[in-house]
Amino acid sequence: MKFPQANKIGILLVATTLVLLFLGLTLPCIEVSSKMFGFIPLGSDKKSILGVIDKLLTTNFLLAMLLVVFSIIIPVLKLGLTLFLLIVKNSKNNYLVELFVHNVGKWSMVDVFSMAIIVSMLTFDNLRIKIFSTEGELMAGFYFFLSYGLLSITTTYFLNRQVRNEPTRGLGNIDNSTNKTD
Repeated sequence: MKFPQANKIGILLVATTLVLLFLGLTLPCIEVSSKMFGFIPLGSDKKSILGVIDKLLTTNFLLAMLLVVFSIIIPVLKLGLTLFLLIVKNSKNNYLVELFVHNVGKWSMVDVFSMAIIVSMLTFDNLRIKIFSTEGELMAGFYFFLSYGLLSITTTYFLNRQVRNEPTRGLGNIDNSTNKTD
């Protein structure tokens, strides 16, 4: 199957974004360590987003499901549909898929916000006693997830530019010359 150069770039962007998302979800994103009196280690734990979701399934099911929806389902669905748009041309459903991808893109910051909540939640010192302290350190998974978010926005921008430059596809490409009334 032959693809135009612009579609090859788009497909490469989507594939790279999927890899970044996978790494961001599976690699540890934060290491939390606890100390007593500021120097006696009590323990530490490294968690990936999937690890946090797994832990939250038993303690806070609603938060776990929100993370699953906004950090896994929506990003994978959006990238899959973006790939569909780059590969399948002139489908009857392209306009609806483009509209869906465009509207889902508005929710792309929710996964970043959910990541911020996780980081805050895991580093917050619940005891509020000066004897114990909790420290958090960001790890590779966080940076891969951040990179996924930024590249996802770039990919959506690229797709929107592609759509506007192709007269056979709909989103944002209204030809005003056919709507003129004399």
